[in-house]
Amino acid sequence: MIEQMSPLTRKIVAVGLLVLAVLLVLQYVIAPLIGGIAGQRDELAGLRIREARLRATIHRSLPKASSVGATQVVAVLNEAQATQRLQALLAGDAAVAGATLQLGPPCTPPAPPGSLCVQIAVSGGEASVDHFLSRVEHGVPVIRFRVWQLTSGQGGDSQLHLTGRALAAWRSPT
Repeated sequence: MIEQMSPLTRKIVAVGLLVLAVLLVLQYVIAPLIGGIAGQRDELAGLRIREARLRATIHRSLPKASSVGATQVVAVLNEAQATQRLQALLAGDAAVAGATLQLGPPCTPPAPPGSLCVQIAVSGGEASVDHFLSRVEHGVPVIRFRVWQLTSGQGGDSQLHLTGRALAAWRSPT
């Protein structure tokens, strides 16, 4: 069939087929590659924003006991009583949230002067652990988590497990 065409027609058909091949390569090879790269770039930008937010949350400073009101700190006579009060506050928040709280050994290294450190392990359903964290982070006194890890249960266990250090400022009420 092509033998019956004139040389000019053959050249026009060849150029048309070449243009078609280039368009097909653009449509099915180049465009998906560019789209995938653009999608990954957008995802990377979102992850960078998320990382910056997490870093800002982690590095939020614990207020100094001398610079905030009495309701923002654990105000008791000595550090031992302050630690017990902080443990009781955390236990109360866990009970209200429906999570299980286990208190760990004393923090090592110890908390800076004027602050308390309590090691905790909290477990429960996702809603319970989230409610616990919300109550602690937004309640009074100001409590911050410095070192923490959130893991899900193994196998068929649908529980979340949070381990970490809870820090709070304390001062004597005098």
